[in-house]
Amino acid sequence: MIDIYDLPQEEAVYRNIFWNDRTTGIFQFSSNNAKHLCRQIKPKSIYDLAVINALNRPAILDAGVDQDYIACRQGLQQPKKIHPIVDKISAPTYGLMPFQEQVMEVCIQFANFTYPEADALRKAMKHKSGEEFEAYRTKFVENAIKKSNQSTAEYVWNLVEKFSGYGFSICHAIPYSYLGYTCAYLKYHYASEFYTANLTEECSQQDRERFVDLIREAQAGGIEILSPHINHSHVEFNLDKTQHGNYYVYPIRFGLCGVKGLGEKGLNKILENKPKDGFLNLNSLIKVCDVKTFACLLRAGALDDLSFENSTCSGRREKLTLFKELKKSKAKAEVHNAPSLADEQEALGLILNPKSLFDKYINKFEELKDETTDPSLKKLNKFDLIGIAGIIIQKQHAANYKTLHVLAQTGFVFKIYIGEKHLGIWNLSVGDGIAGIVMFLEDDRITINDSKGRCYLKRIEDVNK
Repeated sequence: MIDIYDLPQEEAVYRNIFWNDRTTGIFQFSSNNAKHLCRQIKPKSIYDLAVINALNRPAILDAGVDQDYIACRQGLQQPKKIHPIVDKISAPTYGLMPFQEQVMEVCIQFANFTYPEADALRKAMKHKSGEEFEAYRTKFVENAIKKSNQSTAEYVWNLVEKFSGYGFSICHAIPYSYLGYTCAYLKYHYASEFYTANLTEECSQQDRERFVDLIREAQAGGIEILSPHINHSHVEFNLDKTQHGNYYVYPIRFGLCGVKGLGEKGLNKILENKPKDGFLNLNSLIKVCDVKTFACLLRAGALDDLSFENSTCSGRREKLTLFKELKKSKAKAEVHNAPSLADEQEALGLILNPKSLFDKYINKFEELKDETTDPSLKKLNKFDLIGIAGIIIQKQHAANYKTLHVLAQTGFVFKIYIGEKHLGIWNLSVGDGIAGIVMFLEDDRITINDSKGRCYLKRIEDVNK
């Protein structure tokens, strides 16, 4: 039994989760800013996590306080000495005061404020104007002069005014951070279960970026994600117990809740009527499934190993046509006949196992390298180029721009915006390989050029052949 209120502090949890960019799904630490702070600060305690929570606030980031903290933490900068009283209070955070309680303590110890007065000043700092605020300023400076001098008293007041404007309460930061550590502890010791629960939660979100991040992170950690299957998938993601010789493995089975377009009502009807031994053929779906739902399941690959009785049709489009005939339905729905990148991307929101696609053409890199005379390209190693090469999975044509959606070998999809000078690239088809040297990479945008500013692309092969 795990007591989540008394978890051991393990260095391995901090190193493997917080230091290594594996905080997707961790409370308060999933954002890119939080990941950056964890990489730079390398937390070793709940207090360190609390500091990261305090630093990861818009106002404090805008002020650059996080950069000062990181520089001091890494030994690149020394904390500024101000006054023994102030230095002692701010010592745990390298002369900075990201916590509101530090600001209040400076008011109490350095300027002889009472606790109620310090708290009242904290609240008044939100407005920073009026007679009340000026009265606090006068009192602070007059009292602080007794323990220092005019310039130091005014300097510390300016610090108090600065930090109180964006300080975070340690009373919130500590429990937030403990909850974050609890998530990290479970993720480290029970990775498959952690990802299973989080994927079920995230798949229902309109923005699937974190959902995709979780899948790629799990795969990078050696956890297999199995495709959805009408007989083996549950509504939620689940661990699929599989025997390998004398032992069992527990890959994650893609949940049907993660298949785009599947309505809750239609899905529940299918599962409520699913036989104990599962659906043996597609005929058994006719009474419990409408055409739209059937097409969604086909696109997701959830029906690939099932067929109709007394029928030789095996392609997805053929199955859909026969299903509509048997249902006597004229409902509109389209799928590709063979498993396709476009169908998988549409149904699941990602290409589940991209590595197998790249294995089909990765050796073509040598041809690409040999055929160009550009010396900058020849200097690249195999994985330098292939790391940014991709497979076109979608073409998007809007009024003012054309975009290729490209699946990179890492498993993430990038958009290549096609400019006026490179409209010829638009002739490439879904499934074609594309490669070049990345000159700019920002969020979901890629600009690929060679060293002379030309857009260097090479059609490698159709991976669907």
